[in-house]
Amino acid sequence: MREERVLAATLDHIRDLENHLKNRKYDFECLNNEEEQFIEMKDEEIMNLVQEKENFKKKVEVKKDKIVHDIEDIDAKIKFLVEKFKGLNHVTDVESVVTAEEDRDDGRERPQGLRTVV
Repeated sequence: MREERVLAATLDHIRDLENHLKNRKYDFECLNNEEEQFIEMKDEEIMNLVQEKENFKKKVEVKKDKIVHDIEDIDAKIKFLVEKFKGLNHVTDVESVVTAEEDRDDGRERPQGLRTVV
């Protein structure tokens, strides 16, 4: 009788261990699936960030090109107006005409408006 109980307890213990093994294998599969989903999600995030970076670079390049074009247009207008001004003032001495390069204060930007000393 005692041997039968020991045998029954051993068989129950084996079943419990088999169930525990089955549960651990299931847990392992779940972790693998979770890992794959996480990696996939992060890869998508990385791709989105790379795409966002490329879009931003393109927008900045377009803005830079527009600014360069505006700078060129403004420079051409300044040159045109200086030449036009020189052509209108035949009587004026050429040395009295202020060019864009001469009209700068200490190498900085061109002053706007009147130069008044306070």
